[in-house]
Amino acid sequence: MGQEIEQSEFSKIDFSEFSTRLETETDHLASLFQKKQLSQRGPVAGFEIEAWLVNERGLPVAGNQQFLAALNDPMVVHELSLFNIELNVEPEKLQGNVFSSMQEHLEKT
Repeated sequence: MGQEIEQSEFSKIDFSEFSTRLETETDHLASLFQKKQLSQRGPVAGFEIEAWLVNERGLPVAGNQQFLAALNDPMVVHELSLFNIELNVEPEKLQGNVFSSMQEHLEKT
């Protein structure tokens, strides 16, 4: 899915390559929209929350595998780095109390 980025300064070539890849991915997404190849469930909403595991001093803790094993919840998954996690809710139809419902699911998680 991704890779660790070990540098903090980038060349014009790096930015050019990034722009090219971003344009390619954006074109691909537009194509999926045009071909109606995204959700067929109608108007839906969902979300994910990115979170970081930190110690008492606010420094990253590389422990997401242990955290996820202890939590044992399929709606919480690892992210790119060892200190990231992602909390998810299932998409729901945009009707009624959809946002309250998603909040309830997140609170249960």
